Amino acid sequence: MKGSTKWSFLSFAVNQSPSSILRKKESTWKFVAKKLYEKRKRKEISVGEIFGENEELFAPLLVRCPRFAVILNFILENKVGFRVKDVDWTSKMTEWGEEECKIVGRSLATLIRKRKTGQTAVDAWRLHYMQLKVLFEEVEGFEHFMLVIANNLLRDSIYGMVLRVSVGAVLSITDAVSDIYVISREYGVGSRE
Repeated sequence: MKGSTKWSFLSFAVNQSPSSILRKKESTWKFVAKKLYEKRKRKEISVGEIFGENEELFAPLLVRCPRFAVILNFILENKVGFRVKDVDWTSKMTEWGEEECKIVGRSLATLIRKRKTGQTAVDAWRLHYMQLKVLFEEVEGFEHFMLVIANNLLRDSIYGMVLRVSVGAVLSITDAVSDIYVISREYGVGSRE
C-alpha cells in the first residue's frame, strides 16, 4: 500500500506542467511575503527568522544577494526620504555592505510615496538599481514577493496619503482665493462705471 502511494505521488509530481509548478512557486512567495509583512507589522518576528524558516525558498535569492535580509529590513522600516540615493552601478550585490543595503532598501519607501501603485514603484526601483535586475529575472517568484510587500506598504503608508491630501487642500484653498479675488475685482470695476 505504501509503495502504491509513493508511486502515485511521483506520477502526480511528474505529470505537473511547468506553468503549474511556477504558479505554485509564485503563490508560495506571495504567502511568505504576506506572512512576513503581517508579523513584521505587529513586531512579532524578524526578517531573519522568516528567511530561516523558508531557507529553501530564499536560497536562490541569497546566492545572488547574500544581504537581502538587511535590504528587506530597511524596506519594512518604511522611512521616507526626499530623494533616491545612488549606489555605484559597477558594484556587485554580493559585495554590498550595510550602507548600500540601507540606500537600496530605503529608496523603495521613497519610490512608493511618489507612485500610485506598488507595481510602478517596484519597476522604478528595479530600473534605478540595475543590479536588482538579476533577482527579478533569475529568481522565480521574487517579483511577486516584492509586489506584495510594496502594495502593503503603499496601503498602510500615511506619508503618501498625507502628501496627496495636503497638496489637494493647498490647491483647493488657492483656487478659492483666486475666485474671490476675481469676483471682487469684477464687482469693484462694475460699481465704478
